[in-house]
Amino acid sequence: MFDRLGMVIRLRDPWEAVDLGFILLRTHWRPVMVAWLSVAVPVSAVLFGLFWHHLWVPPLVIWWLKPALDRVVLHVLAKTTFGEVPSLRETLKQTPRLLRRGFLATLFWRRLSPQRSFVLPVWQLEEQAGEGFRQRCHVLLRKGRTQAIFLTFVCLGFHAVIFFSVLAALSLFTPMGSDFEVMSAVFGSGPERVRWVDVLLSLLPIATVTLLEPYYVAGGFALYLNRRVELEGWDLELSFRKTAARVTKALGRSVAVFLLAFSLFAPMRLQARPSPEEALAEVLKDPEFQVKQKQKGLHWKGQKQATPVTTRSQPDLAALLQWLATLAKWVLIAVAGSAMVYILWRNRKTLTRQFRVTSNSVLPETLFGMDIRPESLPAGLEGAAAELWAAGQIRAALALLYRGALAHLVHHYRAPLAKGATEGDCLRKAQAILPQPSADYFERLTRSWLEVAYADLPPAPGAESLCREWHQHFQDSPKEQQP
Repeated sequence: MFDRLGMVIRLRDPWEAVDLGFILLRTHWRPVMVAWLSVAVPVSAVLFGLFWHHLWVPPLVIWWLKPALDRVVLHVLAKTTFGEVPSLRETLKQTPRLLRRGFLATLFWRRLSPQRSFVLPVWQLEEQAGEGFRQRCHVLLRKGRTQAIFLTFVCLGFHAVIFFSVLAALSLFTPMGSDFEVMSAVFGSGPERVRWVDVLLSLLPIATVTLLEPYYVAGGFALYLNRRVELEGWDLELSFRKTAARVTKALGRSVAVFLLAFSLFAPMRLQARPSPEEALAEVLKDPEFQVKQKQKGLHWKGQKQATPVTTRSQPDLAALLQWLATLAKWVLIAVAGSAMVYILWRNRKTLTRQFRVTSNSVLPETLFGMDIRPESLPAGLEGAAAELWAAGQIRAALALLYRGALAHLVHHYRAPLAKGATEGDCLRKAQAILPQPSADYFERLTRSWLEVAYADLPPAPGAESLCREWHQHFQDSPKEQQP
């Protein structure tokens, strides 16, 4: 295994290990990025297809699914690091097995763990779970936890920097004097919203995740490898193997010389062998054993002490920091969960506005005193309204048109209108359900009805066309469209 490892095995500083992970990714970028894009792009495309009218959902889901998508990157990176380059077909075939251990944990109660890149190999490469996973992480995180946490927050910072840099670049390259302003389009609302800006705001976070996430996984993987080198002595084992190989090779060449020398000098008096201390000192002069280790500790100033001073306050302080970190983790999880519940509750009308009432028992028969039952409307409604308008009964004509539109909205489109709904509520439902031309007509009809019925104003010029246009938008009888 060590002979196929694509890096020099030695003990490194954790920060140097993170840099080694980036170098490994740059060395094997092609198979890693092919596998990563083959998973990330289809998932993003499916999310955009499902939530095209709610573009804030795809980047949020992609961000939440990163621990699952990262497993493909780690699989390819680990294989290529140990000399095996898996094909795309093999990687996709292994994907269900990669998600087997710790899938729910990494997406729920361990989703916001800041050292998840460090412990991901424990789930996937060592296939640890339950108590074994917790014990293994407790050993590994004694060193390198700080660097893993910093790696997480640095990557988050780069996400924000790339996102706002692209928006700033678009704003800077917008021609002066043009009516379009990037920042107004980004932070505007209502009719000021531009569709392609919303698509850009949804694609840009996904693009930053696609660019930076392999580096995040590679940095955590290198920290994990460095910690195993330290705990299991991979560097010493490799040195012993090299020494054994040299000895075996030299032994084959010198067998004849040894036998000849033994036959010549056997009659002579054997000299005394060196002492064990001298032999040990000679062995330790080998370069593989010239390892220096730094130890940190606390002692009083001016006090000469060869070994670090350990006090009872250090374990207590470590336990306190661990308790505070656990508390902070659960607080963040609670805040994130509350934020998601608040967002869903805040957008509940938008998310449910396309659902329609299916039970006839809850359909209102009257709205603000108007009978909207289909059987109460005359046949040839637009003709009857035109006759009333020609006779000077403008209010009655508008009332008949408005009743017919409301009956069509409730019984044809099954709009969820309560009995106490107002004209404004009906207009908002119509704009959400009706096609755009019909919604515009309903808005003109509502405005004319309010001006004549409540403000006692004369109809606007050209309002008589409402009678002629009614059948273009509400030509079907609402009674015939009931399920």
